[in-house]
Amino acid sequence: MKVEGMHLANRENSSSLAELTIPDHYRWVPDTIPGGPVFNVAQALEKFAKDIMEGTRRIPNFDDAVKLHILLDHIQKAADTGERQVL
Repeated sequence: MKVEGMHLANRENSSSLAELTIPDHYRWVPDTIPGGPVFNVAQALEKFAKDIMEGTRRIPNFDDAVKLHILLDHIQKAADTGERQVL
């Protein structure tokens, strides 16, 4: 599968990059969904819907986003002040 705008490459045992193909089992939306941002949103919404229907938690939620932003704030404060931050 080739997704427009997103490319994976590997440099194992070589000095040049070789593009990697994303296996089809990582595509959760129909082939009619175009690549790029539309594809990325559709993929996320597919997993989000599945989590709701199955009562699972495979994708990040709002609480995860809050934790990430707190971490980013600490990183920014450390960069601005040069002081170690405690989480």
